[in-house]
Amino acid sequence: MSNSTYKILKSGNVYEVKLTKDEDKISYISSDISSNNNEVHVALFDKDKIELDTMIYRNAQYGNEILWTNEGNNLFYINSNNGKSRIYRFSINK
Repeated sequence: MSNSTYKILKSGNVYEVKLTKDEDKISYISSDISSNNNEVHVALFDKDKIELDTMIYRNAQYGNEILWTNEGNNLFYINSNNGKSRIYRFSINK
């Protein structure tokens, strides 16, 4: 599109980006290739900016997916390693 514009909200090795249904919060996994460490982050999302970015889980290796509940107060992180899977639930307050 010739009239499109963009703004970088976050840079780095970021994946599995999810917004809550009301689009008030954003979550993502950030990967640090040099240390082989992944982190799950949660932040407030205000239309075109990420605020109060907080790492809620470190060493998130083999992370497959993150999911928000419809209400946006719980975040699930699913991880698999060596044939075993774990589901983590994080309660998130605004």
